Amino acid sequence: MISRRLTVAALGFALALAAAPQVGWASDHLKQAIWETKEAIAAGNQGQATSFVEHSVEAVHHAHAAQAQPHTQRSREHLKKAIAHLKKGLKLASRTSSVHRVEKATAHADKALLHLEAVR
Repeated sequence: MISRRLTVAALGFALALAAAPQVGWASDHLKQAIWETKEAIAAGNQGQATSFVEHSVEAVHHAHAAQAQPHTQRSREHLKKAIAHLKKGLKLASRTSSVHRVEKATAHADKALLHLEAVR
């Protein structure tokens, strides 16, 4: 009996350790997506379209990576909406020098940030 319980406990512990790094990677990607989005917003507020686009692209990549990890249905929806807003912002700010378009793109990044922070 004791050896069976010990075996089951050891197996459970091993599975928990195997899953732990994946959870850490997801939160790292989420943290990176939030950071990149904040940097994109800062660049957009300064009217720097090129920098806005670079940071937004990185934020989308990290948000996709975070989305690949297990989340609740609510978290998945927030990630999906954040990615959609980031892509809309990218579309507006890409290949433009229009301050008005960069402002609209920054507004989408602001909305994306709200959704990313809701996943935490």
